[in-house]
Amino acid sequence: MDVICVDSLSKTFGDTKVIEGVSFFVEEEDSMAIIGPSGCGKTTLLYMLSGLMGPTKGKVTIRGKAVKGPRKDVAFILQDFGLLPWRTVLQNVCLGMKIRDVPKQEQASRAKRLLADLGLDQHRDCYPASLSEGLLPWGSTDLQMLL
Repeated sequence: MDVICVDSLSKTFGDTKVIEGVSFFVEEEDSMAIIGPSGCGKTTLLYMLSGLMGPTKGKVTIRGKAVKGPRKDVAFILQDFGLLPWRTVLQNVCLGMKIRDVPKQEQASRAKRLLADLGLDQHRDCYPASLSEGLLPWGSTDLQMLL
């Protein structure tokens, strides 16, 4: 089963088409990067994947269930605005799990696995200000989506 399935997704704001006819799927254990120039709809797409914004057309499903609003099993971190500068990379990744009362050992285990998958495990004890976008395996991006 696909973890994420995006089917003919479109989003308009007034007369402005931001995203049109986007379809893709992500399977278990896969990673995906969303890259593109400023203003191409990356952030809008991630808002729709997380349920914080609905599509104009099309649909998003996660683990077979339609995304119709915010979900507790999906989170993303805004690179410039969502990181707490006084927390390390690992602590920032664990924050959502901490808020949801995930046991501390499970937080660390899941976060370390995710950082390893993203190629950032060697930076887990760094603070956000010491990292550059170039450290990300896919290059410059506005958002990182964490499932």
